[in-house]
Amino acid sequence: MNEKNFSVTKDGITLNVRWWAKDYAITCNMDGIELKEMRHMMYMIPKVFTEEMLREKCEDYFDVFKEAHKIIVDKKAWFDEKREYFANLKNEHSAAIGKLNEQKRELKNQLKAGTLDAKEYQKRVGPLNVEKSEVSFGTNKILWNLTREIVGTEHKAEAVIHNYLEDLWNVG
Repeated sequence: MNEKNFSVTKDGITLNVRWWAKDYAITCNMDGIELKEMRHMMYMIPKVFTEEMLREKCEDYFDVFKEAHKIIVDKKAWFDEKREYFANLKNEHSAAIGKLNEQKRELKNQLKAGTLDAKEYQKRVGPLNVEKSEVSFGTNKILWNLTREIVGTEHKAEAVIHNYLEDLWNVG
């Protein structure tokens, strides 16, 4: 894939843009706070992102990033609290996934040993896979609920704040 890059600066804020035909990422560092916005265009759409199109979008993103930065700075205590919450929740998720993986390993060993047939194995492992997926999807739901808690719904900085929370989750 042919990645392209450019930067745009306005009022002391620099947006760094990386894009491909069907995806783009715009990042910005404001006072040490990393912010980003990413979009994907479905492949069935007979169009691609162009530099001209993205330069136009950047005009709106200056305001979006400023707004997201203001929310993060103004609600610093809330975000700091979420870092601790994420650390605890990740421990819980890790323990739950570890337990599910162990149960799946036991079933796999039984299958290999011949004490469990393939049909029964699939019958038992299926619910474990579903439960494991629910833990992962649950994380995303938590992040979106927290995003809406801090910015409300349909806020222009919603996706940027969600990405920031996702980064806090991944780092913490």
